[in-house]
Amino acid sequence: MARQVRDSDLPVISLGAYRVQVGQGPDVSWVVLADPEGNEFCVLTRSVQEV
Repeated sequence: MARQVRDSDLPVISLGAYRVQVGQGPDVSWVVLADPEGNEFCVLTRSVQEV
């Protein structure tokens, strides 16, 4: 199970990014965000080496 990511763990939130739901399930290891212009991007909660 992927750990829950708090907004306080994501410095980009303070820069205007916001969470986006694009159909990802609760057990994924990433968070989908969008910048203030609506461009979506993912933030991984663990490194590839941890997988």
